[in-house]
Amino acid sequence: MRIALYQEFGVACHRLTHELLPADAGWELVDVPHVGANVASQTAADADIIRSAEVVIATPLSPLPDAFYDPDGRVRLIQLLSAGYDTVDLDRCRAAGQLLATNGGANAVAVAEHTILLILSVLRRLPVIDRDTRSGRWTAAKTPEWEPHELEGRTVGLVGFGQIGRQVARRLLPFGVQLQYHDVVQAPREVTDSLQIRYVSWSELLETSDIVSLHVPLMESTRGLIDAAALAQMKPDAIVINTARGGVIDEDALIDALQRGQIGGAGLDAFEAEPFPAGQALAHLDSVVLTPHFAGPTYESWPKRVRFAYENIARVERNERPEAVVHELADVPLRAAR
Repeated sequence: MRIALYQEFGVACHRLTHELLPADAGWELVDVPHVGANVASQTAADADIIRSAEVVIATPLSPLPDAFYDPDGRVRLIQLLSAGYDTVDLDRCRAAGQLLATNGGANAVAVAEHTILLILSVLRRLPVIDRDTRSGRWTAAKTPEWEPHELEGRTVGLVGFGQIGRQVARRLLPFGVQLQYHDVVQAPREVTDSLQIRYVSWSELLETSDIVSLHVPLMESTRGLIDAAALAQMKPDAIVINTARGGVIDEDALIDALQRGQIGGAGLDAFEAEPFPAGQALAHLDSVVLTPHFAGPTYESWPKRVRFAYENIARVERNERPEAVVHELADVPLRAAR
């Protein structure tokens, strides 16, 4: 089996992908240079390598070149090392009979921990007190401009309750919060009982949550999910946390709500434009904590991602359906090897 490696997560990820390749599997792993957003610059030789592979391991931070979707190629599975897949053309995957799988929650712990980091940082305004301490200003326990807050006793609403949402809930329980969630698919009763979380409608989540944390993929149904109307439904001291994708939030509406004091704050790890542009209005708001799409890529998550990818590839080699296929392609069968 030939596997094409098309990744842009850096040297450590590339090294691990080669080091963890099962020695006794007899697989051929071939590197394909990443062309980023300039997909037209891919060479004919590299395109041929992709077409000749049964599986492609990819990290699609930008759109994939046409060779991925060639219906005359051999690609049966596009295996992502990421959880997000908004840059993959699902219609072209379907037309080519290809499956697309995410990392199966391999970075769920990392994202969950970062989510809680952002929640606590916004409640205590960590960047502000760090800045003041470094500059010699000894901020009092209670300032005239704002007050630090505790997490205990608050209601946290999780938007999306998949692998990451459930890891967030598990880690929030010891903080003494009330948990609720909204998702297009309701979780099994044994999951919600064990995590002491309840399903609520979209409107109820917005109206009753002190913290709204986003854990949904970016697709047409979630683009701009947090817009002016949604923000208007939230409590005046509510905070929004986004460790998903930037497009899930209408940033102009969020900036307006924060500047007018319509909501209490935000912790953001993903943005509509990345890298985050210098001088953007969000950077000037003390009620906002910003990180550079940094929730998922931890040292510990890389081997989990790579091992999951190779486990899925082994399933494909056995003509078994891989795990973590995106739900939009759930009805597409695994096509036969060519």
